[in-house]
Amino acid sequence: MKRKFYNFKSKVSKADYEERIAFGQSLRTRRRILDLTQEAVADKMGITTTAYSKIERGESGISTTRLKQLADILGINAPDMLTEIPVNNMLMRDIFLEIISMNKKIDTLSHYIAAEKPAEYRTADTPDSGA
Repeated sequence: MKRKFYNFKSKVSKADYEERIAFGQSLRTRRRILDLTQEAVADKMGITTTAYSKIERGESGISTTRLKQLADILGINAPDMLTEIPVNNMLMRDIFLEIISMNKKIDTLSHYIAAEKPAEYRTADTPDSGA
């Protein structure tokens, strides 16, 4: 007899459950890379934040229509979402997300520094501070 795992009200096999979890982790990583909130993605999909959160946590499946819609929002092909190797290593994913966050802070700081430079040190690509 095939062992069943209960996922709230629906029964799913262990393999299906693990695939949903891996898919959800992959979605979460892509969403964070794009600096999108769950609420923003859910709004673009026309679903509630709770419904989208359940997809990311593996508590709910996703229809092919919603999969295509989600792929468009995340800027990837729908088939690639299903065949791409999910990011399962939590440490590597956390490091990657931290690097992205640091790069954003560096960009912000470099714009601030560029705006503070005296005019004679500015180059053509330096943002003008409006002075």
